[in-house]
Amino acid sequence: MINQRRGVSSIEFLVSFSVMATVMTFATSMTLNINRVWRDIEHDRLAICELSNQLEELTLLKGESLVERAGRIEPSEFCKRGLSEPRISAKLSSDDLGQRIDLELAWQHPAAERKVRLSGWAIHEKNDVAEKTDQGETP
Repeated sequence: MINQRRGVSSIEFLVSFSVMATVMTFATSMTLNINRVWRDIEHDRLAICELSNQLEELTLLKGESLVERAGRIEPSEFCKRGLSEPRISAKLSSDDLGQRIDLELAWQHPAAERKVRLSGWAIHEKNDVAEKTDQGETP
């Protein structure tokens, strides 16, 4: 008759417990890291949407109203709720395409401050460079 063992030895138990603890530790840390990455992506997406909306509003303005609005630009309430201490700044400059608008949104992040930048042009009258670009030519 064959002698069959019932149960597990203490060595087998220790090995299986250590393997299970290692797998659970790895899975927990991966879950936390993935959660942090998704949160960072959502913050970046919110910041880009905020800058895009602000830039769209600014490109419709011209002259003194553009300068005035750029000087008093501030984040929307939605952005303030979604990001920690958001600060937005606008810089105006002129180039060959027209009035260039550079926007920057910065917010506090647990590790360090994060920033997103977006630029656009307020083109209210056709110039040589804009006409060439419209026709598919390189300026």
